[in-house]
Amino acid sequence: MQIQLQLPQHELDILRTKVPIESLGRYGLRHLPEFASIQRCGKDAVLFCAGDQDQDSIFLLKGDVELRSPDGRVSR
Repeated sequence: MQIQLQLPQHELDILRTKVPIESLGRYGLRHLPEFASIQRCGKDAVLFCAGDQDQDSIFLLKGDVELRSPDGRVSR
């Protein structure tokens, strides 16, 4: 099953500038939906926790991400 990335043009333009996506070129970008998905996260959504391990890359197209370390420090 092929996933269709439905993005507004301005978000697609942003995504095209991200490494390694920018190196895919026009052909690779057409095949990106086979390997990627778009997730829209609300405020206070947890993207991952300290110690999590996976092979995914996350690209933030809009908004801010807050990092909370186990010792309570917070950074953006």
